[in-house]
Amino acid sequence: MKKVLALVLICFTVLSVTACGLVKKTSDEWPSSGLATKIPKPTKGIIRVIIDDSDKFTATIEKTDSDFNRNYLSECISMGYEVDVKEKGSSYKAFNNEGYMIEIYSFSNSMHIDVEAPIKLGTLRWPGGIAGSLVPKPDSELGKTEWEHDESFFLKVGNMNREKFNAYIEQCSESGFCIDYERDDDWYRAENEEGYSLSIEYEGFEIISIRLECPENEMFPTDPPETEIETAPQTEEQISDFETGWDEPSESVSIPEDDKDDNTIRPEIKEAIDSYEAFVDEYCEFMERYDSSDTSLLSEYLELINKESEMLKKFEEIDQNGMTNAEALYYNEVSLRCSQKLLAASAH
Repeated sequence: MKKVLALVLICFTVLSVTACGLVKKTSDEWPSSGLATKIPKPTKGIIRVIIDDSDKFTATIEKTDSDFNRNYLSECISMGYEVDVKEKGSSYKAFNNEGYMIEIYSFSNSMHIDVEAPIKLGTLRWPGGIAGSLVPKPDSELGKTEWEHDESFFLKVGNMNREKFNAYIEQCSESGFCIDYERDDDWYRAENEEGYSLSIEYEGFEIISIRLECPENEMFPTDPPETEIETAPQTEEQISDFETGWDEPSESVSIPEDDKDDNTIRPEIKEAIDSYEAFVDEYCEFMERYDSSDTSLLSEYLELINKESEMLKKFEEIDQNGMTNAEALYYNEVSLRCSQKLLAASAH
Protein backbone atom coordinates (compact mmCIF):
# COMPACT_ATOMS: atom_id res chain seq x y z
CA MET A 1 0.00 0.00 0.00
CA LYS A 2 2.83 2.37 0.84
CA LYS A 3 4.39 2.23 -2.61
CA VAL A 4 1.23 2.61 -4.67
CA LEU A 5 -0.01 5.58 -2.65
CA ALA A 6 3.35 7.29 -2.99
CA LEU A 7 3.38 6.74 -6.74
CA VAL A 8 -0.19 7.94 -7.14
CA LEU A 9 0.48 11.10 -5.17
CA ILE A 10 3.69 11.88 -7.01
CA CYS A 11 1.74 11.59 -10.25
CA PHE A 12 -0.68 14.23 -8.90
CA THR A 13 2.12 16.76 -8.66
CA VAL A 14 2.52 16.74 -12.43
CA LEU A 15 -1.17 17.15 -13.25
CA SER A 16 -2.25 20.41 -14.81
CA VAL A 17 -5.30 22.01 -13.27
CA THR A 18 -7.69 20.42 -15.78
CA ALA A 19 -10.13 17.57 -15.56
CA CYS A 20 -8.28 14.34 -14.96
CA GLY A 21 -11.09 11.98 -15.91
CA LEU A 22 -11.29 9.93 -12.72
CA VAL A 23 -14.83 9.58 -11.39
CA LYS A 24 -15.76 8.04 -8.08
CA LYS A 25 -18.40 5.36 -8.55
CA THR A 26 -18.98 3.55 -5.27
CA SER A 27 -20.86 0.25 -5.63
CA ASP A 28 -21.32 -3.07 -3.86
CA GLU A 29 -21.77 -5.00 -7.12
CA TRP A 30 -18.95 -6.39 -9.24
CA PRO A 31 -19.22 -4.74 -12.71
CA SER A 32 -20.01 -6.94 -15.70
CA SER A 33 -18.06 -4.75 -18.13
CA GLY A 34 -14.96 -2.57 -18.28
CA LEU A 35 -11.70 -3.18 -16.46
CA ALA A 36 -13.38 -5.41 -13.86
CA THR A 37 -13.63 -8.11 -16.53
CA LYS A 38 -9.84 -8.17 -16.85
CA ILE A 39 -9.49 -9.89 -13.45
CA PRO A 40 -11.38 -12.71 -11.70
CA LYS A 41 -14.65 -11.86 -9.97
CA PRO A 42 -14.21 -12.46 -6.21
CA THR A 43 -16.34 -15.33 -4.91
CA LYS A 44 -16.10 -14.37 -1.26
CA GLY A 45 -16.28 -11.29 0.91
CA ILE A 46 -17.97 -7.90 0.76
CA ILE A 47 -17.27 -5.95 -2.43
CA ARG A 48 -16.62 -2.21 -2.35
CA VAL A 49 -16.08 -0.77 -5.84
CA ILE A 50 -14.46 2.66 -5.40
CA ILE A 51 -13.50 3.64 -8.97
CA ASP A 52 -14.92 2.13 -12.16
CA ASP A 53 -13.50 4.24 -14.97
CA SER A 54 -12.36 3.41 -18.49
CA ASP A 55 -8.71 3.84 -17.43
CA LYS A 56 -8.78 2.76 -13.78
CA PHE A 57 -10.64 0.31 -11.58
CA THR A 58 -10.30 0.19 -7.79
CA ALA A 59 -12.06 -2.11 -5.35
CA THR A 60 -11.71 -3.44 -1.82
CA ILE A 61 -12.86 -6.91 -0.82
CA GLU A 62 -13.61 -7.17 2.90
CA LYS A 63 -14.13 -10.20 5.13
CA THR A 64 -11.85 -12.57 3.22
CA ASP A 65 -9.03 -14.70 4.62
CA SER A 66 -5.40 -15.42 3.80
CA ASP A 67 -6.15 -18.61 1.86
CA PHE A 68 -8.73 -16.88 -0.32
CA ASN A 69 -6.35 -13.97 -0.98
CA ARG A 70 -3.58 -16.33 -2.07
CA ASN A 71 -5.91 -18.27 -4.36
CA TYR A 72 -7.24 -15.08 -5.89
CA LEU A 73 -3.71 -13.89 -6.66
CA SER A 74 -2.96 -17.27 -8.25
CA GLU A 75 -6.01 -16.84 -10.49
CA CYS A 76 -4.74 -13.44 -11.60
CA ILE A 77 -1.34 -14.89 -12.41
CA SER A 78 -2.97 -17.70 -14.40
CA MET A 79 -4.75 -14.98 -16.43
CA GLY A 80 -1.35 -13.71 -17.56
CA TYR A 81 -0.40 -11.10 -14.99
CA GLU A 82 3.22 -12.13 -14.74
CA VAL A 83 5.07 -9.47 -16.78
CA ASP A 84 7.44 -7.13 -14.90
CA VAL A 85 6.38 -8.54 -11.53
CA LYS A 86 7.07 -6.45 -8.43
CA GLU A 87 6.30 -8.39 -5.28
CA LYS A 88 7.06 -7.01 -1.85
CA GLY A 89 5.50 -8.08 1.41
CA SER A 90 1.74 -8.15 0.98
CA SER A 91 1.70 -6.36 -2.39
CA TYR A 92 1.84 -7.77 -5.92
CA LYS A 93 2.09 -5.67 -9.07
CA ALA A 94 2.35 -7.00 -12.64
CA PHE A 95 1.24 -6.52 -16.25
CA ASN A 96 -0.26 -8.93 -18.75
CA ASN A 97 0.82 -9.24 -22.39
CA GLU A 98 -1.74 -6.59 -23.44
CA GLY A 99 -0.33 -3.97 -21.09
CA TYR A 100 -3.05 -4.10 -18.44
CA MET A 101 -1.67 -3.62 -14.93
CA ILE A 102 -2.91 -5.00 -11.62
CA GLU A 103 -1.78 -4.21 -8.11
CA ILE A 104 -3.10 -6.25 -5.20
CA TYR A 105 -2.61 -5.67 -1.48
CA SER A 106 -3.47 -8.60 0.75
CA PHE A 107 -4.31 -8.32 4.44
CA SER A 108 -5.37 -11.01 6.87
CA ASN A 109 -9.08 -10.46 6.19
CA SER A 110 -9.29 -8.16 3.16
CA MET A 111 -7.82 -7.22 -0.22
CA HIS A 112 -7.35 -4.02 -2.16
CA ILE A 113 -7.26 -4.29 -5.98
CA ASP A 114 -6.20 -1.75 -8.61
CA VAL A 115 -6.46 -2.31 -12.38
CA GLU A 116 -5.20 0.16 -14.98
CA ALA A 117 -5.68 0.14 -18.73
CA PRO A 118 -2.63 0.19 -21.04
CA ILE A 119 -1.02 3.61 -21.46
CA LYS A 120 -1.78 5.01 -24.92
CA LEU A 121 1.44 6.09 -26.61
CA GLY A 122 2.06 7.76 -29.95
CA THR A 123 5.03 9.24 -31.76
CA LEU A 124 7.45 10.73 -29.26
CA ARG A 125 7.88 14.48 -29.65
CA TRP A 126 10.99 15.49 -27.74
CA PRO A 127 10.63 18.80 -25.85
CA GLY A 128 12.19 21.94 -27.29
CA GLY A 129 13.52 24.96 -25.44
CA ILE A 130 16.02 24.74 -22.61
CA ALA A 131 14.48 21.56 -21.20
CA GLY A 132 14.95 19.50 -24.34
CA SER A 133 18.55 20.63 -24.73
CA LEU A 134 19.53 19.63 -21.18
CA VAL A 135 18.31 16.03 -21.23
CA PRO A 136 19.43 13.51 -23.87
CA LYS A 137 16.70 11.94 -26.01
CA PRO A 138 16.20 8.22 -25.32
CA ASP A 139 16.55 5.57 -28.01
CA SER A 140 12.83 5.33 -28.83
CA GLU A 141 10.27 6.99 -31.10
CA LEU A 142 7.25 5.95 -29.00
CA GLY A 143 5.96 8.18 -26.23
CA LYS A 144 3.47 10.60 -24.73
CA THR A 145 3.92 14.15 -23.43
CA GLU A 146 2.09 14.79 -20.15
CA TRP A 147 3.14 18.46 -19.97
CA GLU A 148 5.95 20.63 -21.28
CA HIS A 149 7.39 24.09 -20.53
CA ASP A 150 10.54 25.87 -21.60
CA GLU A 151 12.57 24.61 -18.62
CA SER A 152 10.60 21.58 -17.46
CA PHE A 153 8.64 18.62 -18.81
CA PHE A 154 7.07 15.31 -17.93
CA LEU A 155 6.64 12.52 -20.47
CA LYS A 156 6.48 8.77 -20.88
CA VAL A 157 8.52 6.74 -23.33
CA GLY A 158 7.76 3.25 -24.64
CA ASN A 159 9.95 0.49 -26.10
CA MET A 160 12.39 0.95 -23.21
CA ASN A 161 13.27 -2.42 -21.74
CA ARG A 162 15.43 -2.77 -18.65
CA GLU A 163 18.63 -2.73 -20.66
CA LYS A 164 17.68 0.50 -22.45
CA PHE A 165 16.43 1.99 -19.18
CA ASN A 166 19.76 1.43 -17.44
CA ALA A 167 21.71 2.62 -20.49
CA TYR A 168 19.63 5.79 -20.56
CA ILE A 169 20.39 6.48 -16.90
CA GLU A 170 24.11 6.28 -17.67
CA GLN A 171 23.61 8.61 -20.63
CA CYS A 172 21.86 11.18 -18.43
CA SER A 173 24.54 10.85 -15.76
CA GLU A 174 27.26 11.50 -18.32
CA SER A 175 25.36 14.57 -19.54
CA GLY A 176 25.67 16.13 -16.07
CA PHE A 177 22.78 14.74 -14.05
CA CYS A 178 24.93 13.04 -11.44
CA ILE A 179 24.84 15.42 -8.44
CA ASP A 180 23.17 14.19 -5.22
CA TYR A 181 21.88 11.19 -7.17
CA GLU A 182 19.68 8.40 -5.80
CA ARG A 183 19.23 5.13 -7.64
CA ASP A 184 17.17 1.98 -7.26
CA ASP A 185 16.25 -0.86 -9.61
CA ASP A 186 13.25 1.10 -10.88
CA TRP A 187 14.18 4.79 -10.61
CA TYR A 188 16.93 7.38 -10.76
CA ARG A 189 16.96 10.95 -9.41
CA ALA A 190 19.76 13.51 -9.73
CA GLU A 191 20.56 17.17 -10.32
CA ASN A 192 23.04 18.93 -12.59
CA GLU A 193 25.34 21.83 -11.72
CA GLU A 194 22.66 24.40 -12.60
CA GLY A 195 20.23 22.85 -10.12
CA TYR A 196 17.88 21.20 -12.61
CA SER A 197 16.33 18.04 -11.15
CA LEU A 198 15.80 14.90 -13.27
CA SER A 199 13.69 11.87 -12.32
CA ILE A 200 13.56 8.68 -14.40
CA GLU A 201 11.36 5.73 -13.47
CA TYR A 202 10.75 2.31 -14.99
CA GLU A 203 6.96 1.98 -14.77
CA GLY A 204 6.72 -1.48 -16.32
CA PHE A 205 5.75 -3.02 -19.66
CA GLU A 206 8.83 -1.33 -21.20
CA ILE A 207 7.56 2.16 -20.36
CA ILE A 208 9.62 4.75 -18.51
CA SER A 209 8.70 8.21 -17.25
CA ILE A 210 11.05 11.19 -17.45
CA ARG A 211 10.53 14.37 -15.48
CA LEU A 212 12.69 17.50 -15.49
CA GLU A 213 12.16 20.36 -13.03
CA CYS A 214 13.88 23.73 -13.17
CA PRO A 215 15.90 25.01 -10.19
CA GLU A 216 13.84 26.14 -7.22
CA ASN A 217 15.51 29.54 -7.09
CA GLU A 218 14.42 30.20 -10.68
CA MET A 219 10.81 29.18 -10.05
CA PHE A 220 10.60 31.22 -6.88
CA PRO A 221 12.91 34.29 -6.98
CA THR A 222 14.37 35.43 -3.65
CA ASP A 223 13.30 39.01 -4.45
CA PRO A 224 9.55 38.85 -5.08
CA PRO A 225 7.86 41.47 -7.26
CA GLU A 226 6.73 44.61 -5.49
CA THR A 227 3.12 44.07 -6.60
CA GLU A 228 1.27 42.31 -3.84
CA ILE A 229 -0.55 39.12 -4.80
CA GLU A 230 -4.09 39.12 -3.48
CA THR A 231 -7.10 36.92 -4.00
CA ALA A 232 -9.77 38.42 -6.24
CA PRO A 233 -12.33 40.38 -4.12
CA GLN A 234 -16.03 39.60 -4.36
CA THR A 235 -18.42 42.24 -5.65
CA GLU A 236 -21.53 43.25 -3.72
CA GLU A 237 -23.62 41.51 -6.35
CA GLN A 238 -21.69 38.25 -5.85
CA ILE A 239 -22.11 38.47 -2.07
CA SER A 240 -25.84 39.16 -2.46
CA ASP A 241 -26.21 36.18 -4.80
CA PHE A 242 -24.46 33.96 -2.28
CA GLU A 243 -26.63 35.12 0.62
CA THR A 244 -29.84 34.50 -1.34
CA GLY A 245 -28.80 30.97 -2.21
CA TRP A 246 -28.02 31.53 -5.89
CA ASP A 247 -26.94 28.29 -7.55
CA GLU A 248 -23.83 28.23 -9.67
CA PRO A 249 -24.23 27.15 -13.32
CA SER A 250 -23.52 23.49 -14.02
CA GLU A 251 -20.83 24.40 -16.56
CA SER A 252 -17.75 26.28 -15.42
CA VAL A 253 -17.62 29.91 -16.47
CA SER A 254 -14.26 31.00 -17.81
CA ILE A 255 -12.87 34.43 -17.03
CA PRO A 256 -12.05 36.31 -20.26
CA GLU A 257 -8.32 36.67 -20.76
CA ASP A 258 -8.56 40.48 -20.65
CA ASP A 259 -10.18 40.29 -17.19
CA LYS A 260 -7.50 38.06 -15.66
CA ASP A 261 -4.97 39.91 -13.50
CA ASP A 262 -1.60 38.15 -13.70
CA ASN A 263 -0.92 39.17 -10.10
CA THR A 264 -4.17 37.64 -8.80
CA ILE A 265 -4.92 34.18 -7.44
CA ARG A 266 -8.59 33.34 -7.80
CA PRO A 267 -10.18 31.85 -4.64
CA GLU A 268 -11.32 28.64 -6.36
CA ILE A 269 -7.80 28.04 -7.73
CA LYS A 270 -6.19 28.55 -4.34
CA GLU A 271 -8.74 26.30 -2.64
CA ALA A 272 -8.08 23.45 -5.08
CA ILE A 273 -4.30 23.74 -4.74
CA ASP A 274 -4.48 24.03 -0.95
CA SER A 275 -6.74 20.96 -0.78
CA TYR A 276 -4.05 18.99 -2.58
CA GLU A 277 -1.35 20.01 -0.07
CA ALA A 278 -3.66 19.25 2.86
CA PHE A 279 -4.25 15.78 1.44
CA VAL A 280 -0.50 15.20 1.04
CA ASP A 281 0.10 16.30 4.64
CA GLU A 282 -2.51 13.83 5.86
CA TYR A 283 -1.00 11.06 3.73
CA CYS A 284 2.50 11.70 5.10
CA GLU A 285 1.19 11.63 8.66
CA PHE A 286 -0.53 8.32 7.90
CA MET A 287 2.70 6.83 6.54
CA GLU A 288 4.51 7.76 9.77
CA ARG A 289 2.11 5.41 11.58
CA TYR A 290 1.76 2.75 8.87
CA ASP A 291 2.44 -0.84 9.87
CA SER A 292 1.66 -3.61 7.37
CA SER A 293 0.81 -5.99 10.23
CA ASP A 294 -1.87 -3.64 11.62
CA THR A 295 -5.03 -4.42 9.65
CA SER A 296 -6.98 -1.75 11.57
CA LEU A 297 -5.29 0.84 9.38
CA LEU A 298 -7.26 -0.37 6.36
CA SER A 299 -10.25 1.81 7.26
CA GLU A 300 -8.00 4.88 7.34
CA TYR A 301 -6.63 3.89 3.96
CA LEU A 302 -10.16 3.76 2.54
CA GLU A 303 -10.85 7.21 3.97
CA LEU A 304 -7.76 8.50 2.18
CA ILE A 305 -9.11 7.10 -1.10
CA ASN A 306 -12.39 8.93 -0.58
CA LYS A 307 -10.59 12.17 0.18
CA GLU A 308 -8.47 11.62 -2.92
CA SER A 309 -11.67 11.64 -4.98
CA GLU A 310 -12.82 14.86 -3.32
CA MET A 311 -9.49 16.50 -4.04
CA LEU A 312 -9.62 15.41 -7.68
CA LYS A 313 -13.11 16.87 -7.99
CA LYS A 314 -11.78 20.26 -6.91
CA PHE A 315 -9.15 20.04 -9.63
CA GLU A 316 -11.82 19.17 -12.21
CA GLU A 317 -13.75 22.34 -11.36
CA ILE A 318 -10.84 24.68 -12.06
CA ASP A 319 -11.03 26.94 -15.11
CA GLN A 320 -9.46 25.04 -18.00
CA ASN A 321 -8.42 28.08 -20.04
CA GLY A 322 -5.20 28.68 -18.16
CA MET A 323 -3.88 30.18 -14.96
CA THR A 324 -2.58 33.63 -14.25
CA ASN A 325 1.15 34.03 -13.63
CA ALA A 326 0.53 34.26 -9.90
CA GLU A 327 -1.59 31.10 -9.94
CA ALA A 328 1.02 29.17 -11.93
CA LEU A 329 3.73 30.33 -9.55
CA TYR A 330 1.71 29.27 -6.51
CA TYR A 331 0.80 25.93 -8.10
CA ASN A 332 4.44 25.14 -8.89
CA GLU A 333 5.51 26.17 -5.40
CA VAL A 334 3.00 23.86 -3.73
CA SER A 335 3.75 21.07 -6.23
CA LEU A 336 7.46 21.15 -5.46
CA ARG A 337 6.87 21.36 -1.73
CA CYS A 338 4.54 18.35 -1.85
CA SER A 339 7.01 16.35 -3.95
CA GLN A 340 9.64 16.89 -1.26
CA LYS A 341 7.21 15.82 1.47
CA LEU A 342 6.28 12.66 -0.44
CA LEU A 343 9.87 11.71 -1.10
CA ALA A 344 10.61 12.12 2.60
CA ALA A 345 7.58 9.99 3.51
CA SER A 346 8.55 7.22 1.09
CA ALA A 347 11.95 6.94 2.82
CA HIS A 348 10.36 5.78 6.09
